[in-house]
Amino acid sequence: MYWESSYLKKSNYELHKIGVNLNQIAKAINSDEKVNFDLEKLAFELKYHINLVRKILSENLERY
Repeated sequence: MYWESSYLKKSNYELHKIGVNLNQIAKAINSDEKVNFDLEKLAFELKYHINLVRKILSENLERY
């Protein structure tokens, strides 16, 4: 159980960072400011964390 909460804590932190990036992107778009960002990396990070949380939740459901 410890490793699960550790992974979920890390995942939540990473999701927070992604949210901050999304806010910065939205702000830049709304202000017509030119900003360079890596959408592919952002999409990869989102998919990674979604799959990680899905795996942990699935393993928990199987246990009970």
